[in-house]
Amino acid sequence: MKLQGIKVEVFKLTGVPRTPELKRQRPDLTHGRDLRYKAEWLAILDLLKHQQTIQPDITLDQLDQQEIELQQSLHRVGRVTGLSAKAVDKIWDRIQHNAQANSIDVTLEELEV
Repeated sequence: MKLQGIKVEVFKLTGVPRTPELKRQRPDLTHGRDLRYKAEWLAILDLLKHQQTIQPDITLDQLDQQEIELQQSLHRVGRVTGLSAKAVDKIWDRIQHNAQANSIDVTLEELEV
């Protein structure tokens, strides 16, 4: 493939029309590269193609929905065990705080409800 064809493919995949815009909008692809050379454009094209093959396991909307369902489940468990809504909210806040602080899964047993 000729250099011009590679550039066209890169521009199509990134949604930018020209090299200056690519440098401005996608420094993650262009920083430290000498874009006068075909090998640099091929490296960018390979990176873009690789990025396209990586699909997230879950979307942000799905993640948000799961968080809502988890909170609702916690409230149901709280009602069954006789906890007030305020107590359940405190537990939920602790779960969120622990998850953010540790970036690990938190179980109800760990919270010593």
